[in-house]
This record gives sequence, structure tokens and C-alpha cells, in this order.
Amino acid sequence: MIRKFVLSVSLMVFALSLQSQIGFRTHYNKNQYEGWNDFFQSIPSSGSLNSNERVFSSSLEFAFDYWLRLPDKRVEFFPYISYHQATTNIELNSSQLGLRQIGAGLVTHIYLLDLIGDCDCPTFSKQGTFMKKGLFLMAGVGADYSTKAVNDNYTDGNIDANFQAGLGLDIGLTDVITITPLIRYKNYPDISWHEMAPFFGVDINNVDTAAGQLSIVVRVGIRLDYR
Repeated sequence: MIRKFVLSVSLMVFALSLQSQIGFRTHYNKNQYEGWNDFFQSIPSSGSLNSNERVFSSSLEFAFDYWLRLPDKRVEFFPYISYHQATTNIELNSSQLGLRQIGAGLVTHIYLLDLIGDCDCPTFSKQGTFMKKGLFLMAGVGADYSTKAVNDNYTDGNIDANFQAGLGLDIGLTDVITITPLIRYKNYPDISWHEMAPFFGVDINNVDTAAGQLSIVVRVGIRLDYR
């Protein structure tokens, strides 16, 4: 699955590379899956997952995006694709739990301090203070195809919607390269894990949970039209 994702991204980058504005994002995520936490803490023999531990508590996520904008106001749009993977070890049958998500969506950056009269040029060449040029609010929506696993047996594919919000700052290194650190919160209203009973010997077969994800993100933006 990882190879297919990397190949897809590589082909997309090549197709867009001649005259585009693209970006690569790396996320460090702190995750909260309360329904799943409660389920695994309730299994007496799971042992290692106690009241202080969390399922998939932290993880890495990678994304590729494409840059678009409104012509007269500094509102920018980033359709993206992403890959996210997380694991947790528990003592029950020496099992490893796994979560993989391939996602797509759209995030919007709104530059409230520089909304009108923008020059439509890279951050490095814009006029104004550091904060005026770079500070933005982020909002977005997306959907992930999620598979869950016990000991690398990935099954139970579902599509899960999410909503995102955040705050970031563009730092123009050159006209071609912009570095953007940001803080993002992502919410999943509902994620389901089916077919639990065969693995864990319990009467409950499906476990639903809402999920929250707080992320530190670094985006590297490349404006190939300014080469």
C-alpha cells in the first residue's frame, strides 16, 4: 500500500511539475480515539493498555498538495492527498494493532492581515511585516479510506469524513521555496472498527468512536512557475 501511494504521488508530481505550485507536508499527530481506548481497557487480559495509555496515541502523516488561489483576495486553496499510519502493541496474544488511512481533501488558508490588494507573488517578495505577509487561518474538510488491523491483517475498510482547523505562518526563503509551520486540529465525527469479536473473544463486534487529532505540521512549498 505504501509503495502504491508513493508511486501515485510521484506520478502526480511529475505531471504537475512544469508550471505549478506544489507542497509537501509532514505531520506529527497526537491522537485521541476514546471509544477504542475504552474498549481495549475493558478487556481484562489486554494488560498493557491501562488507564494511562491510549490506542494509536501518536503517529506520522505525509501529504502532497497543489496550490490555487482567488484572483483578487489572498485566500488560497490546497487540494491534497495524504497517507497516515499508526500502531499500538498490547499484551493480549502479543498483538499489534494497526491503522492505515489514505486521504484526500481541501484545505483553505485565509490571510486576514493581508486579505485585499495582494500582489499574487511568492511570500518572499511580498511587501509588509513578517506577520502580515505570512500569518493565516486554516480550515478544511476531507475523507480517509481507513483500514484497521491486528498483527498486520488489514481489513475493515471504511470511508471516514473529517473537519480541520488551524493556524500557520508562511516563511519565504526564496521566491521558489516557502516553509510553513502550522498547528492543526482534525476531528472525525465517527470511525468504526468492525469484526472485533474474532480477534479478541468478546461479545462486542463493532466499536465506534469519535476521534480528535492535534498536529504539528511543516509544509515545504515550491513555486515552480518562479524557477
